[in-house]
Amino acid sequence: MNKSPRRSKPTPLLLLIVLLVSLSTAAYGNNNNKNSTNNNKINTTTSLAATDTCPETCPATETCDQITFSPDVTTVTAGDSDDSIDIEMTAFDCNGNEITPSTSNPLHVNVYGAPTGVITDTITSGSTFTFSYNGAAFPNNISVNAWITDQTAGAAIGQSAIGQTQILLDEPPSTFGSVNYSVPLISTLPNALKIKGAVGYLNASGANSNLNTYTIDTGSLGTIVTASDLPSSDGVNTLVIGPGSPGAKCYNSSNNAFFGNYYLAPVDIQVTDGGSTTSIRTNPLIVLAVNQFCKVENCKTLTKIASTCTSSVDFHYMGVGFDRGSTAPGDLFSSPTANAFLHVTDANNGTDISPGYILSANGVTLGINSTTGFNTIPLTADTSVPGDWNPQCACYSFPGLSAPNQFCGTGLLDVGITEMFIDLPFAQRPPGSFDSNNKVPANLTGGMNVLMGPDDGTGACGSPAAASYSFQTLQATTPPTSPAPTYSQWIDITSTDKIFVNTGRDPLNCYNYLFAGQLGQVGFQKVSPEPAGCSGAN
Repeated sequence: MNKSPRRSKPTPLLLLIVLLVSLSTAAYGNNNNKNSTNNNKINTTTSLAATDTCPETCPATETCDQITFSPDVTTVTAGDSDDSIDIEMTAFDCNGNEITPSTSNPLHVNVYGAPTGVITDTITSGSTFTFSYNGAAFPNNISVNAWITDQTAGAAIGQSAIGQTQILLDEPPSTFGSVNYSVPLISTLPNALKIKGAVGYLNASGANSNLNTYTIDTGSLGTIVTASDLPSSDGVNTLVIGPGSPGAKCYNSSNNAFFGNYYLAPVDIQVTDGGSTTSIRTNPLIVLAVNQFCKVENCKTLTKIASTCTSSVDFHYMGVGFDRGSTAPGDLFSSPTANAFLHVTDANNGTDISPGYILSANGVTLGINSTTGFNTIPLTADTSVPGDWNPQCACYSFPGLSAPNQFCGTGLLDVGITEMFIDLPFAQRPPGSFDSNNKVPANLTGGMNVLMGPDDGTGACGSPAAASYSFQTLQATTPPTSPAPTYSQWIDITSTDKIFVNTGRDPLNCYNYLFAGQLGQVGFQKVSPEPAGCSGAN
């Protein structure tokens, strides 16, 4: 069902203040940590530029203002009653030195998204925290957030070491939640999909009075906000913790890079309820507040092109993709913890919301109640990134060119771009499929076809296809109204041999797209009635 939103501040099921030596104290319910409220806030009269924090940039050899966890992610088995979960947490200051918690500077630990009673009594021995787990299944991944004030000389007001980890079930339940929300689009095809949101506010009135327009991107990960748009430290409106480590986000389709600092903060998203609008909230996430933009030579080195750099930044971006690895040095976003669309909460700690979303040209749905009407593709778990998924099987082909003319690997529906990227070793490109700019020529005989479906185990996509569409190739100056991209760009992957297709956003002209983040499924639903230009979509 589409539930009438109930507004609640993100409440940790368990809130701890961990001292140097002793048992940690625990509080339940709608409590916020009152022992360090002065350290939680951002003074917006003080510049949030990275140059005002210690250090200005974090050397690749150091861990600056971060909290690390061992294990990185904890996995438990339902049915193991009276089990314990041990997580070692180590905090580092802005110079990469360990921070020792004390009574005057405690380490704070919050647990979000667990059903009542599943995670209870907690003790600490040194830096190792032992959570009691009652063996019950839980519907969604549980988030564990930690932070401690960085008291190093030269640190900015509120500067903190921050971190986030997860507790997962090794066999998650295969049931859906009962709650979802409708998110209106401020911009739609042929342009980018955009919604209204805010970062870091304590209450609904503060968030709703300070909404900004955020671009949705399934081709990247993480919420990025202009630093000056974080709420001020008035003691009422802010739930921001930080600044933390210096960070950067780079987009390799453009080599655009944004620089700033990480924070822990909830994200508010505007939703509709009948004829009115309100907002819903996520649990606190790691977000990046930026204050500098530069073109860079490439995203791997982040070498800035100095003539392009500016501190006049107005950027609001919500990366909600899966299988999105780190893009650059200093990119601390990890999946799925940094995906705002997967961490919506409510009065029931989000346990009645199945993480995931449906994207269409008409709006966004947050929370998956059912996959009825969608052709779904089961995803395989990414064993190297617990909680994340490998991409679905995808093929692209040139029916009018000589064989071999079909190439299968993996695919991505990327609503962040309007072009298509196709990856293949150069020597395998069919004759006639590329021009001097390494683009597919316009009006290519036979056009192109893209197919997405389940992996048949041989490297090809099996039947039935969840989505299959054909289109006439373009190099248009005007965006198309069909699933065709504005142009198709070849990428030479001779060194990796990983065949891949990034379709761009235009398939949303013909399909609704579903991602069930907890259950590991993507799905495609043909738009009905069939829009003009979609006759080649099946």
